[in-house]
Amino acid sequence: MIKKAWETLKVIVIFTCSTLFFYYGILWLHEEYRGDERLEHPEEVWVEVSESDDSMLAGWDRFLYLLRHGE
Repeated sequence: MIKKAWETLKVIVIFTCSTLFFYYGILWLHEEYRGDERLEHPEEVWVEVSESDDSMLAGWDRFLYLLRHGE
């Protein structure tokens, strides 16, 4: 009985330590990337890349097209 309780306690401690390590690792990564200029939004006006096209299939026809062509 005591051996089983000891094994359970070891699993709980390992799980808790692993969870805390992961949590603080994520916090550290968040702080590292906070000032990264690649992640900032552009200051100038940007152009939308995709435009709505009237020739696109809609609804059921689009679904059947995707099934036929495997997209």
